[in-house]
This record gives sequence, C-alpha cells and structure tokens, in this order.
Amino acid sequence: MNIIQLVKSLNLEKGEYTVFGSALLQIYQLRDSNDIDISVTKELYDKLKKSDTWKEKNHINGDVSLHNNIFEIFKSWNFEKYNPDIKYLIKNSIYIEGIPFVNIEEVLKWKKIRNLEKDRKDIKLIESYLNK
Repeated sequence: MNIIQLVKSLNLEKGEYTVFGSALLQIYQLRDSNDIDISVTKELYDKLKKSDTWKEKNHINGDVSLHNNIFEIFKSWNFEKYNPDIKYLIKNSIYIEGIPFVNIEEVLKWKKIRNLEKDRKDIKLIESYLNK
C-alpha cells in the first residue's frame, strides 16, 4: 500500500488534515498498516460528509468517523485522557512527500494511553526507533 499516493488521491485541502496512527509506522518502515486514519477540521469533515463516497460510522466511545475503503476520517481524536486539539495536530504535523503526518512522539503518547495489545507492540517499535 502506497500511503503517500493514496492520501494524495483524496485531494484534501492543505492545512485541514493530518494523517494519524499506524500509517506513520509504515512510512518509517516499522510495520505495515491496514488502514489510513486521518484527522480533519470540523469544516472539512462536514464537507466530506455531504459526499456520497463517505459513510458515517458510530463508535462505541461516542465518536463518529467517515469511512471509504481503507480510509477513516475523524474530526476528533479523543481517547480517555488523550484529547488533542485537531488544529494543533495539523499545525505541528511533519511533512513527508507533501503529506502531513502527526509526529511520532504524539502517536506514541496516544498509544501509551490507549494501551491495547497492538498498541503495546507499536510502543516497543516506536521507542526502539526513537532510541536509535
């Protein structure tokens, strides 16, 4: 899966989104990703929601997201004590081949709070990467 090309194919507005989660782990060649999670501003979310290509999904924690094939788009990235401001995440993204990604330290922070089994594996991968 070519994450960069797939995200570019969405033609999202710069400054309105950032890629979050395991996609960055694939970019850094730490492990493969099965999907591409994207955090967007409320304005972009509402615009995409009007399109027939995106389907809204309700999550157990009360969040909603938009789905299209391998993409999942969120207007918030809240989990228990982790409640980052999306505009902050976007502003502080790192750019790889023109695509904004939430920095790896932020991904690590989120994974430590969520702490699922798959997160614990990713935490080890990220910490090993950061310690090099």
